[in-house]
This record gives sequence, structure tokens and C-alpha cells, in this order.
Amino acid sequence: MVFHRYEPGFCIQGGDPQGTGGGGFIDPKTHAERTIALETSPDMVKNNPKLKHSSAGVLAMARTNDPNSASSQFYFTLGPANFLDGNYAVFGKVKEGLDVVMALRKGDKMTKVYVQQ
Repeated sequence: MVFHRYEPGFCIQGGDPQGTGGGGFIDPKTHAERTIALETSPDMVKNNPKLKHSSAGVLAMARTNDPNSASSQFYFTLGPANFLDGNYAVFGKVKEGLDVVMALRKGDKMTKVYVQQ
């Protein structure tokens, strides 16, 4: 998986199977792009700090202008991005290795992922 977007101080984005930023997950059975609905709202985020883009290392779903268009793309914040709160679904935060996330650039590849709960 290639990171296709780097915006200094804002985010690093990846997850597009094509590596260009223009695609999502294509269901092998239906050959259609599979998307998910936005699973957050400003009211939901208001009282839940775990759903906020409050610092570097927040992990969230990327999407188009359509709130229900998230597919396989995701991003890590590289700093606070509170203007995204309630409009993009946060689903994780970097616990270790934030220095690695901060060093990522467009064209870098992810070869292994470890998920901790």
C-alpha cells in the first residue's frame, strides 16, 4: 500500500489500491466499489474526545465530498485538525511509533501493520 498524499502539518493519506488517491475497495464478487456510511456526527463528537482530530497520530477514514463515500482510504493527522471533527470518522490513534508516522511522505509504502486494542 502506497501513501499517495502528503500535506505538511496536516495529514498523510493512503489505502487506495491503485496508489493514486482516486480509488477504493472493489468487491471481487460484484466488481462494484464498496463504501460505508459516515459513522459520526458533530453531536456525537462533542462529548467524546476519542473521536476528535486533536493531535498528530489520529487515524480516520478518508472520503470524497459525499459523507457516505468512505471505502479503503484512510489518513493519519500530522497535527491537530479539529475542523474535521464530526465530518470524518476517527477509528484509531497511534500508540507507539508516532515518529515513523511523522516521517512518512508521498510514495512511502506500508508493508506491515500491527493493531493493538
